[in-house]
Amino acid sequence: MRKLLLLVALILTLGVTTALAGTRVKAPDDEAARIAADIKKKYGHPKPRLIANSDVKLEVIADKIIRSCCKPPDLMVRGNIVNSSAKPIDYVRLELIFKNNSGQVVHTEDAYNHQAVSLGEDEETRKALCDARHFDPLPPGARDTFYFYIPMPLIPRYSSVDLRASEVVRLSQVAQLP
Repeated sequence: MRKLLLLVALILTLGVTTALAGTRVKAPDDEAARIAADIKKKYGHPKPRLIANSDVKLEVIADKIIRSCCKPPDLMVRGNIVNSSAKPIDYVRLELIFKNNSGQVVHTEDAYNHQAVSLGEDEETRKALCDARHFDPLPPGARDTFYFYIPMPLIPRYSSVDLRASEVVRLSQVAQLP
């Protein structure tokens, strides 16, 4: 009797699968909606929109949500920065700006280019690392990296993200680091 019930269940399952095999789902006509849906499906969140700056060129290399069984997810955004000006740049402060559906800013995060990452460390971290605030200038045409690693529970619900170089500093502008 059991074998008969299993056989009937298998036949019904195959019949339903076969019946649905030819079903088609119509894609949205709007190309922008299709692209947005593809990005959300691939990344699980909106990709950062790069805000142009005449001194530096930004490029996002990796943008993903890192999930783990042992802790809440983290948003990781990593990329390159190129000095596109004719003068050396001492450091660049980058900013991720999270906005809601109304375009209002709901959260911001900032980071420095890799060669100046110590500028973003707090006093306790610098003491623990026995490190002083420092940066290595970025010559014209040179490339450096940047990195954001943000715990997702810190970020309110958002619908868009902007990435911009909020501060580009040259040696002539630096009086003294605090």
